[in-house]
Amino acid sequence: MTFQLFDNFFNQFWKNKTIFLVNIYDTLDSYVIEAYLAGVSKRDISVTYEGNELTISINSQETNIENPIKKEFESYVEARSFVIPNATIIKAKSTYENGKLTIKLPKEKNQISQKNLISIDWFKKESFF
Repeated sequence: MTFQLFDNFFNQFWKNKTIFLVNIYDTLDSYVIEAYLAGVSKRDISVTYEGNELTISINSQETNIENPIKKEFESYVEARSFVIPNATIIKAKSTYENGKLTIKLPKEKNQISQKNLISIDWFKKESFF
């Protein structure tokens, strides 16, 4: 009974926590998104890009085996969305290997930012206002 109460407490505590972590990188010509989805089957993953929003969804189905001795895995649906401005799905690529989903979204050609150097003058007694 005590163990069951302990398990129930932690199951409720973790129940609504984010299942997967994401890194997003802004490179010169594209955005690279890495999502860590350990234990998720490729067929359970969906990726969409609409407007300026990238959504990664998981719809995981549990295996139905009767009379389990202990059951911790359940079916779940998890989705995370991110604003990825000015990207295009033309020539977008994605891979899923060893629990890591990598998505490369090219930037729209007219939106590729260039690094512009702003020169800094020596201090002068001039007002900017």
